[in-house]
Amino acid sequence: MEDITNNMQFVRMFESRLASFTGFQQAVCVDCCTNGILMALELCSRNRTVNKAATRLEIPARTYMSVPMTLMNNGWRVSLADISWHGWYRLGPTPVYDAATDFDAGMAARYPADGFVCVSFQQKKRLSLGRGGAILLNSAAHAAVLRRMVYDGRDPFISDRREVEEFPDGVIMGYHCYMDPEKAALGIARLNQLTAPYSPLGAEDYPDLRKLKIWTSGEWR
Repeated sequence: MEDITNNMQFVRMFESRLASFTGFQQAVCVDCCTNGILMALELCSRNRTVNKAATRLEIPARTYMSVPMTLMNNGWRVSLADISWHGWYRLGPTPVYDAATDFDAGMAARYPADGFVCVSFQQKKRLSLGRGGAILLNSAAHAAVLRRMVYDGRDPFISDRREVEEFPDGVIMGYHCYMDPEKAALGIARLNQLTAPYSPLGAEDYPDLRKLKIWTSGEWR
């Protein structure tokens, strides 16, 4: 049994198990799938593989509303389109995928090797933790940056005071959306005992968000 000296080690252990289960080389845990999508897009913007100012994200009109709301609140432009999907969809034209309902062993085979695949552990999902999610990917370098981004831009294994005083150049602009160690510990236990059947949802399971007044009035775009 591993010697736990920092509770965030539970998060790293859970990430390792998620990667092994899904077939991806890396996993980065977050507090929810929606924030995972945002983090992946922001990383693409920082790496200049996606031009945030010039890109209009095309996503299905039938999806959960937190996705377009969160992206637009963070400066991304969004178009809602008639897109049929089952289990997952791509936020075109980027390499980011909303796979909130697509969680299964070996699922990496369904996605491009350079993709950022965001899954959910919300209470109704197959791996239910009440709340939580992960970004699945194959780049260790990208995963290392994402782990800092989700944890206030810093290293969770160094105290904030010590990091500011001794390693100030290592802190990057971050967000506060890391997974709680308690959720990760629960995730390890439930992943080891996963019995829920694989049953991904699709576009037909969600309402058309274009019917919302905040969309038709232009407030939301």
